[in-house]
Amino acid sequence: MGIGLTADELASIRSAISDLLPDFCTIQKVTYTKNEIGEPERSYSTRAADVPCRLDPGRSARLSGNEQISPMMNYFLVEGTYILTLPYDTTIEETDRVIKDGDTYEVRYVDSGKSWAGSRRVVVMRLEV
Repeated sequence: MGIGLTADELASIRSAISDLLPDFCTIQKVTYTKNEIGEPERSYSTRAADVPCRLDPGRSARLSGNEQISPMMNYFLVEGTYILTLPYDTTIEETDRVIKDGDTYEVRYVDSGKSWAGSRRVVVMRLEV
């Protein structure tokens, strides 16, 4: 007997996780252009809309000051960061941003490349506008 999950078991896990994503968000991708005097300028367009998601405050083991180690254990969280959980096959990049409930979040880290991924987890920081 091999170690690991069958395709059916993984599909079942992904289905169960999708039931735990109660909200929806929009993922925006960045485009870089130059303005009329040649300075770089960013603009955003929709990469994906109505993406199921869950946004959780980034809390974990306390370090010094306001820093924390993320639940992914490979990214330092600071005050104002959140963990965004998305469906496992969601396309999202570290240059993207996310709109949820009228708030804008900048993507700081995408936890990818996992075996048997049940979800995609992303560290985001809320932008103050």
